[in-house]
Amino acid sequence: MRIIGLRVLLVLTVTLSFAVGSDANAQKSSRPTFRIMLVADGESQLFAERQRLLKTEIVELMKEDASVVFVEPKIETNWTLERVNTALKEGLTDRSVDMIIVSGSMTGVAVGRLPKLNKPILIPYAAPKLQGLPQDGDRSGRRNLAYITGLLNFEQEIKQLREIVRFDRMTLIVGVEVVRHLEAAEQPVQLASQRLGIETHLVIAGESAQATLDAIPEDTEAIYIGPFFKWSDDEMQILVDGINAQDLPSYAGGGVKWVERGALATMETEEDEIRRMRRAAIFVQRIYMGEPAGSFPISFEQRPVLVLNMATAKAIGTWPRFAVMAEARMINDQTGTRGPLITLQSAMHDAVRVNLDLMAQGLEIDASYEGIKVSRGDWLPQAGADGDFLINDPAVSTSFAQAQRQFTWGISGSQLLYSPQGHADLRFRRDTYWSTEHDYISARLDTMLESGEAYLNVLRAKNTERVNRDNLKLTRKNLSLAETRNTIGVAGREEVFRWQTQIAESRSSVIGASATRNQAEIDLNRILNRPLEAPFRVPPPEDVRAVTPGSDPRLTKYLEDPWSFKIFREFMAEEALLNSPEIRSIDRTISARDELLKGERRQLGIPDIAVIGGFTHIPYAGGVGGEAPPDVAGFPGRQTFTWNVGAQATLTLFDGTSNYARIRQTFRVLDRLHTDRAVIAQRLEQNVRSALHQAGFSYANIELTSDAAEASARNLELVTDLYQRGAADIIQLVDAQNQALGAALAAANALYDFLIDALRVQRAAGAFSLEGTQEDRDDFIQRIDAFAAAKKRQGQRSRPPTEPTRVNPREHN
Repeated sequence: MRIIGLRVLLVLTVTLSFAVGSDANAQKSSRPTFRIMLVADGESQLFAERQRLLKTEIVELMKEDASVVFVEPKIETNWTLERVNTALKEGLTDRSVDMIIVSGSMTGVAVGRLPKLNKPILIPYAAPKLQGLPQDGDRSGRRNLAYITGLLNFEQEIKQLREIVRFDRMTLIVGVEVVRHLEAAEQPVQLASQRLGIETHLVIAGESAQATLDAIPEDTEAIYIGPFFKWSDDEMQILVDGINAQDLPSYAGGGVKWVERGALATMETEEDEIRRMRRAAIFVQRIYMGEPAGSFPISFEQRPVLVLNMATAKAIGTWPRFAVMAEARMINDQTGTRGPLITLQSAMHDAVRVNLDLMAQGLEIDASYEGIKVSRGDWLPQAGADGDFLINDPAVSTSFAQAQRQFTWGISGSQLLYSPQGHADLRFRRDTYWSTEHDYISARLDTMLESGEAYLNVLRAKNTERVNRDNLKLTRKNLSLAETRNTIGVAGREEVFRWQTQIAESRSSVIGASATRNQAEIDLNRILNRPLEAPFRVPPPEDVRAVTPGSDPRLTKYLEDPWSFKIFREFMAEEALLNSPEIRSIDRTISARDELLKGERRQLGIPDIAVIGGFTHIPYAGGVGGEAPPDVAGFPGRQTFTWNVGAQATLTLFDGTSNYARIRQTFRVLDRLHTDRAVIAQRLEQNVRSALHQAGFSYANIELTSDAAEASARNLELVTDLYQRGAADIIQLVDAQNQALGAALAAANALYDFLIDALRVQRAAGAFSLEGTQEDRDDFIQRIDAFAAAKKRQGQRSRPPTEPTRVNPREHN
């Protein structure tokens, strides 16, 4: 029975699944079909791409409502108005077609001339005044006609080109298929030119790019490359290259594609394209739901972004102004993409090899080492030679003394055996040299810190510039939104002026951030002894966390609670005293002064002892007394060769008490040096503890600022939506945007603040982790863990002072 029951259950389950599947398929197949005819001026890659995007949006939006089918007209339009009219009439009379979507200026003209529309027609790109389309406020006002403005905006685009480069005479090149059937096609160009105060020449491009280039007037100063729907890419490339060959700045109305292929500038509308297609898809859905097409809003808030080809700007010798570059997306901009890749680790390593300040200090130390050899020279044999030739008065010249003419020469020498002062001076210079060596180590650490901070300041400046550029883009979008609100009567002109003010302020912030970045790069180049404005590359900002040298996640536990953090501070303070080159330097200085003191005290009772000797030779004697003298009473006459050897001891018996004064002075100097050592140790410990507190704050601040930035961004999104719907005023939106900007800057800089603070902690501790090996880092972790364990065993008792507090002897009474 149990087996039979299971079989029945299995059969019921399978049957039910087929029933459910059949029902789902039935529901899917029962969806109504909505047929849309697509009519365009002619075959065009641009039209095909736009239709592809629009189809995708419509199908995705209406997948639950209907099965959308796209159909093409039976007749090819082939860029003629007559064929376009035939295709439209076919769609209007075909009962299987539910609505028509048209593409192209000529097709829009044909729609405007139709006497009656018996089914909905949608024009995603329309120029109502040029195409003769009806307009009633922010709607078409005509039954079954919906369109979205924004096909052509000559004035805005010409104005943008004039902001890039100043000119008074411009040539506008437009495809014949664009203007062939427009009503007074040259009128908007002439009106735009009059308002901008420039002279514009219109060139209607035919089938050949070369013929179009030949039609450009010689006095033209700028080119506007209008929309081209019929030309191939190769023909368009010939036109762009020919314009650049004449060193003429150009604006590409065809979009970013042609800026990438050589035009100077355009307005990027990729985001606008997506928004336009989504709005068109919504119109299709609303038409399917039965809403009247003539009531749909026609205005479209555009949010274009200026795009510049910096390689073209360099080639034609035209450089955009800083204010223009502040909010532009720059193609082929080699800023930050040329030169060697510099990382934090390489910057700190290279700085100690090539920094001129450190190099100069090293050469000074090398010179002081030679001073040791100077003092050591007094302990080596000393030798000297002298000679003279004299002519004496004949009346006093004798063979027993000086002859009338006599040449004498000789050599003398000495060897110092012992000298209290010389011995002390030699040791003083040796200890002083080692003191300067430790000063060099200190300067080396300072150089590494300086280079690390300079490198992180470059990243910080780049990040700040990026955030300010994003804020400028957002301000530009809000300006477009305000202009749309003003157009439909929701807001006044004061809102537009306010956002224009914000645009100027945001541009200023971007330019200031760019200048700060340039200064930071110059500072880093100086530290690395590179040409001051030499380009270099840095990793993307998001890579800093992963490539931070010396970072060890095992230390994180000592930053998360007060007790562990206190243990960490005490350990790092002890490490700093052990590693500090400043402490070692002053210890050597104290040792050097001790040697001087010993020398001064020994000099009171121990003489300088030396061995001396020499010889004298008279190779020539002439004139009176030049003859060999006779022996007289056993006394020899003048000897031609004599020598001597002996020992010498020198002891200062009394020097006016200056020796005792020097001894007392050295004692005072030693007292000062010992006090200086205490000061250095105290300040060193203070620096370590203060730096750790700052690093602890900046570490916690990374997450806090990130949360604040996220909340501010959500608030800005909410207020923007309320502002767009008229439920919030401009003051609220400006405040929300400024708050979001400040939070974004704080979040962007929080990581760099922590990294700089971490470097300062390591500098105060006397060692940078990036110079150590993994074994060194493991040993460090083991020592701090052992230190923490020992502190935990002995409890949290404060360490008692090891010595009484010193009192200033001048203030003792």
